[in-house]
Amino acid sequence: PLKEILSELESVSPDSKKVAQHYEQLIRKAGSEFNILLHYDIEDVKTIGGELLSEAVRRMRNREVYVQEGFDGEFGVIKVFKEGESRNYTQSASLFEEPRGEYHTKNNLRPLMSFNLEAFQKLKQEKAETKAEAVESSIPELFSGGNGILSGLNDEQGKAATHYSGPALILAGPGTGKTKVLTTRIAYLILNKNVNPNGILAITFTNKAAREMRDRLSQLLDNQNLNRLRISTFHAFGLSVIKEYLINSGLPDNFSVIDEDDKKQILSGLDVEKSNITETSEKITEIKQTLKNEDEIDDTVLAGIFKKYNQTLRRSNIFDYDDLISFPVQLFLKYPDILSEYQKNIQWILVDEYQDVNFSQYRLIRMLMPDPDSNLFVIGDPDQAIYGFRGANVQYIQMFKDYYLHASIFKLKTSYRCTDSILRASGNVLKESRKFLEGLQKGVKINISENVTDKSEAEFIARTLVLPLQ
Repeated sequence: PLKEILSELESVSPDSKKVAQHYEQLIRKAGSEFNILLHYDIEDVKTIGGELLSEAVRRMRNREVYVQEGFDGEFGVIKVFKEGESRNYTQSASLFEEPRGEYHTKNNLRPLMSFNLEAFQKLKQEKAETKAEAVESSIPELFSGGNGILSGLNDEQGKAATHYSGPALILAGPGTGKTKVLTTRIAYLILNKNVNPNGILAITFTNKAAREMRDRLSQLLDNQNLNRLRISTFHAFGLSVIKEYLINSGLPDNFSVIDEDDKKQILSGLDVEKSNITETSEKITEIKQTLKNEDEIDDTVLAGIFKKYNQTLRRSNIFDYDDLISFPVQLFLKYPDILSEYQKNIQWILVDEYQDVNFSQYRLIRMLMPDPDSNLFVIGDPDQAIYGFRGANVQYIQMFKDYYLHASIFKLKTSYRCTDSILRASGNVLKESRKFLEGLQKGVKINISENVTDKSEAEFIARTLVLPLQ
């Protein structure tokens, strides 16, 4: 390798800063290490790196290298110059300004080693072609009806995206094209099935995901159709329900939504001990996410605090974050005519990351899509649930299957993000007996390092990352 040659010429370690600096200079000029070692003419190498480097590369290409065998557990050494010979090329010992000297041999080194450069280049080309063929052969078959907005979808993606009416569950792992399927389906419904965009609601968990969905749809739909779609997070949709209710009821709609710090400040004003504020706040969140009322709270002290807390919110015309889901559910339960109006207006619902829903979100969707044959399209992966800390539970995927008995189930099994080796390893970590996901290629080998403590693990990671930079 080039760094070893530079190390020999400079008489320093291959990991030294001096070698690293010269290496970077050469790569910037040549573009790659292989251009210097294999492809460029010797005169071009001389122009880029000086006469000493060009002589070293010439000798390597002509198989004029010295091999000194290892002993007593030490590795052997391969050199292009004998000891002290490179100094005959220069008076200043500079790598990039080297006058050429006379070539010599040395008795205690074995004869020149035969190295077939042409065979190496041919083998390298064959490996590259084999790798390309392996990747090409692993690419899944494209969807047979993949024209227009469906172009580029693989067969399993295409079948999910072109599902028309009735409930559907898409089980999809990381990198399988979930967002692509979801956005393509929306465009398919509008452009191919003449579905009114006003009747479509797409729900995500983050504002970033909602923006990404809208950005992708902007490439598939014109602005008129795009602007009529409802694309929002659960909480943004709940917020719109609250606003519409207040306006239609003639109530003030200039309310505020408080954050966690404001919530804790209110609890502090209700004489909750400082040491208990965080725990009390979490319990109130759990109560609202499970849609319990005051009578269902076993802890009488907590029930009293919960009642006073909600009274404070209503008097001040404010809502907390959890109200944005629980309040619309309570509203629909109390006023069936309001719920009926939403059911009439929203005919199609698509939910991304369905494995992360909690009870109140699940209940909200069920109320909007009560018919077992509703047009409810959800995408989820039980192995990717990340919101367990706020009530999410993958059991709602099974509950979806149990309630929407005739739901079509699609599985996106091809991951474009992870190689097969990584997917197999993650499956072992998750103790999955079945192999659900498949990568496009085998990928690199995975090394396992066991560390006694988290600190030793962090140190190992840091050293591993820093080592190539030294």
